[in-house]
Amino acid sequence: MEIEYLKAHGVNYDDGLKRFMGNNELYEKYLRKLPADANFAKLEHALNTENFEDAFTYAHTLKGIVGNLSIDDFFHTLYDVVESLRVKNIENASQQFKILKAQYIEVVEALKEQE
Repeated sequence: MEIEYLKAHGVNYDDGLKRFMGNNELYEKYLRKLPADANFAKLEHALNTENFEDAFTYAHTLKGIVGNLSIDDFFHTLYDVVESLRVKNIENASQQFKILKAQYIEVVEALKEQE
């Protein structure tokens, strides 16, 4: 994977590599799995169907995955979505989700280009 390209698209590669004890093969293996993870699609569906309890679960799960992968901007926006859903501020969660979706698309496309 081209590290500078990933960094330009929101992946904090250096921090992520530290989380994986310097094992870049293992780190990159898990980065490559993100596009296949269903939590984002499930989150979007739950929000669209106003199932906010499930939306919270999917957002929280995805936040953990993205945090461990050190995809920082995406993580911070997900944090806002999770916290908005936690306090049932649906309007803010929906606004933040628009930002989140753009970030998700950027990161996933960048990862797919690195295959």
